[in-house]
Amino acid sequence: MHVLEQTSCAICPIMAEGVGIGIEERAVGPIEGSSDTWSQYTARSSVLDEVDAARRAQVAYNETWDIVHLEAAITSFQRATDATLEPDAYLLGELGHCFQLSYMTRGELDQLQRAIAMQQRALQLAPPDDFTERALRMHNLSISLQIRYEHLGAVDDLKSAVEMQEHAVELLPLDHPDLPGHLDSLGSSYWLRFSRFGEVEDLERAIVGQHRSTELTPDNHPSKATRLHNLAASLRSRFERLDDPADLERAITIQRRVVELTPGGHCNLPGRLCALSSLLWLRFERLGELEDLESAVAGQDRANSLTSDDQPDKAVHLNNLGTYFRRRFERLGDPNDLVRAITVQHRTMELAPDGHLDLPAMFDNLGSLHWLRFDRSGEVEDLERAIASQRRATELTPDDHPNMVNWLSNLGLSLRRRFQHLGTTEDLEHAITIQRRAVALTPDGHPNLPGTLDNLGSLYWLRFERGAELEDLKNAIAEQKRAVRLTADDHPNKAIRLHNLALSLMDHFRRERTVDNFAESLSCYMAASSHSLLAPPARLQTAQYAVHFLRQNPEFSTPEDLITAHSRVLDVIPEVVWLGHSMSRRLEEAE
Repeated sequence: MHVLEQTSCAICPIMAEGVGIGIEERAVGPIEGSSDTWSQYTARSSVLDEVDAARRAQVAYNETWDIVHLEAAITSFQRATDATLEPDAYLLGELGHCFQLSYMTRGELDQLQRAIAMQQRALQLAPPDDFTERALRMHNLSISLQIRYEHLGAVDDLKSAVEMQEHAVELLPLDHPDLPGHLDSLGSSYWLRFSRFGEVEDLERAIVGQHRSTELTPDNHPSKATRLHNLAASLRSRFERLDDPADLERAITIQRRVVELTPGGHCNLPGRLCALSSLLWLRFERLGELEDLESAVAGQDRANSLTSDDQPDKAVHLNNLGTYFRRRFERLGDPNDLVRAITVQHRTMELAPDGHLDLPAMFDNLGSLHWLRFDRSGEVEDLERAIASQRRATELTPDDHPNMVNWLSNLGLSLRRRFQHLGTTEDLEHAITIQRRAVALTPDGHPNLPGTLDNLGSLYWLRFERGAELEDLKNAIAEQKRAVRLTADDHPNKAIRLHNLALSLMDHFRRERTVDNFAESLSCYMAASSHSLLAPPARLQTAQYAVHFLRQNPEFSTPEDLITAHSRVLDVIPEVVWLGHSMSRRLEEAE
């Protein structure tokens, strides 16, 4: 049987940080003047007192991250705004910024809507010839629009945010002290647009801008960690898109530094721990080092413990933790990890608001977990839940979204599994149609293309097994050969793809018994059975297939081939036995 290959575990991305360059030092304009009446003078004094109180509260909030101080700042800025004779850009902008922070702390959408309304008015009131102020107003409004895009998924918000950030950077001279902050935010906007549309050019622009921003930011600057965090996010995305391990290693190094620079109790610490954990998980996926996966679980668990259920990022943190438990279950086979993963993922769905940008990834993860539980227990209800969740993920995702391919592939795998369980031909045909669509949507050079091709090849092979049409077998071999050819030798899924190709080649050999067909099939089996990144049970199965294949065809095999195949079986048995031990015994033996 061909090994099912999940195209992707759905990890919610490292989100960009940064919601404003800082507190602006400028006097309140509309109530100044030597000709004030007594009532105007009294009002002016009252406003200045409220502004002073608001600034002190902002400083206290930045130092302690205590929501009480943010609420005090909002109250004081609101009083000052109400007391002015005419609308003031500074007061409206700062009040909008505070509502923005309030949304990020509490997750209440009305706070974000109020922030956007006030920041739009502040931009309208900013003097046309005051480039610094206009750039600041554009910056803060664009950040709020990005946040709303992340919450509701409206592409117009994203487009407006990018345009504003570009214009803000154009307004500032190269030696302006605010330029590093604007470059960082512009880079984050490009990264967010890449995440939606998949244009590598946006990703390259993001990295250039963010790298320049970090170079211009002194190590003791309070925003240094934020700007490094955002650069790491873009490097991670480039690794996922172009598969250059140097990008991943650089991102991990940078993110470790970010965590080191972040004091305990800082409001961004959970997100930064989450980001580091996701990078370590990615390295585990690439290199197979169990230590990276354990570190990812520990870091994500800490991030979750620091995040209350009413915070917007809680669902994202839980989603990622569920994925790590799932991968540890797939690697070590501990059923408790599968139980943990499903429990965590259901809690994720309870906390995720409708319209959340990461909701498709969360549905896909939930579906994959129910698929795994079905694979373990055989309960058809789990398989039905898997298909329903994965279909929902595709329904919520437009065709031009980079993750659409992942969701389609995983839905196709679940439909394939239902066909294998219930024998409904429509499921197999539907799975093939979906997988062809996934291949068509995957650009050449994309790291997910080999897995998508391999899955399509396996579906053709399955239809061949049912209908014995040689054309299906030839299509299977063609797709699987291309998948193997596009997969690097050190890739963890290389062995899976070799195994699947070997099965198809073996069937071809049974139809056309030639020395070349036999040798090609055996070569794939032997290569897969010796691949260190293939899970031990799968390696054992592949080595046993090779032994069986040789025994069935003695006229094509040699004693040396048979000895080599048996030695592969003996080599992997101790690893399989080790996996059957308790977790505590494994840890003791590993020390």
